[in-house]
Amino acid sequence: MRHGVEGYGIYFMILERLREEPDYSSIKDYNTLAFDFRVSADKVKSVVEDFGLFSFTENGERFYSESFTKRMTMKDATTKKLKEAGKKGAKKRWGASNSPPEEPDYSSIKDYDTLAFDFRDGYPNSHPNSLPIEKNRVCIASKVKESKEKGRKDSPPTPPGGVEGASAIVERFDLFWEVYPRKEAKPVAKKAFFKLKPSQKLTERMIRAVAVWKRSDQWQRDNGQYIPYPATWLNQERWNDEPTKSQSSNKTKPPSDANERAKQKIREYRERSHGSENRNDGE
Repeated sequence: MRHGVEGYGIYFMILERLREEPDYSSIKDYNTLAFDFRVSADKVKSVVEDFGLFSFTENGERFYSESFTKRMTMKDATTKKLKEAGKKGAKKRWGASNSPPEEPDYSSIKDYDTLAFDFRDGYPNSHPNSLPIEKNRVCIASKVKESKEKGRKDSPPTPPGGVEGASAIVERFDLFWEVYPRKEAKPVAKKAFFKLKPSQKLTERMIRAVAVWKRSDQWQRDNGQYIPYPATWLNQERWNDEPTKSQSSNKTKPPSDANERAKQKIREYRERSHGSENRNDGE
């Protein structure tokens, strides 16, 4: 390739960007891509346009890789088929209920003597088998252990910080979503946010960074056409970037109502957090 190893690097970095987009395409903004890749815009343009690696939409505003899109579409279709096959297999195995038959709940059993008496000869009278009471105690204790183990296995992992930690992440994502100007692909953004599990301090830093970028030329240009998807912004940790001088707007707009509401929510969140800490100390 004309650009050597650097050209290959730019090509694969573009593919990484395409993979994160819901439709596997990217806005044709070479300056933004060059800023993200820390290379010249001319080289990005050359890689995209000069080697037949990418195609453009009819309006020429976005570009994509036909082969890459085809591979990702096949991968998505395979994943969907496997998921459907798994559901059919479960339905065939467990019947119309599409779930395994429920086992008796032994987790609340504490008085084995009473239970053994209720079971009479070790099992209910209708059961053809019979076990001594002592053996029945062992069986019940084993069932209790199995039930607890099954509960731990089936339960989803608890995020760091427990249930309160999970609710805090949800609240922080709501703060981020309210101030971020591009409201698209929310489930993907939420997944990226939960993967990061940002602290309160980092969340506030994100919101301040969004406020800075919202006043940049890049985000204000063409009615926000060049604002990245929120998931892309999160996955690439763009809060660590700063608009260049050419991207900074001389005519900075005052903070929007959404920013003010978000800042107010941050203050309220801090008050709730401090209040919770004080209650725990008091206890």
